[in-house]
Amino acid sequence: QKTAYEIVSRDWSSDVCSSDLGFSRQPQRGGDIGAEATLSFRDSIYGTEISVRINGKVVHVRVPAGIKDGNKIKVKGKGHAGPGGAGDLYVTINVVKHPVFSRDELNLKMVLPVTFSEATLGADVKVPTLDGDEVTVRIAPGTANGRVLRVKGRGIETTKGRGDLLI
Repeated sequence: QKTAYEIVSRDWSSDVCSSDLGFSRQPQRGGDIGAEATLSFRDSIYGTEISVRINGKVVHVRVPAGIKDGNKIKVKGKGHAGPGGAGDLYVTINVVKHPVFSRDELNLKMVLPVTFSEATLGADVKVPTLDGDEVTVRIAPGTANGRVLRVKGRGIETTKGRGDLLI
């Protein structure tokens, strides 16, 4: 005579063992592929589309605005083929340094040389922006060396927000 515990225990273990723990094997995806691309500072800020040659094929990759040096872009299904589908393509982005601007998160930074008289007496100075415009910045009389001036909304714009130009 079997107890209820033995029946339940035996049925459960035989069900699990016969069904390979309840999991079925999926066909394996193809391998991922890595590639690198170099962008100008300006293209990294505003975004662009690049072409990457992989195994004799050209793959078009959209680079989002505000991408940073070293970031990777994943392109689904553009890796090696496999029975379970193709792997992914990972493109590592290298950004060329700009001669005037650098970045700090969403802010653009630049060094503005100012004469002694401009710093002590104050002045209105034209400052270049990345998009080619100029903005006028007022330097207050008695401005100390190393003081950071902020131009609101002239930094990097992404889906996360917009930064400032720090001078």
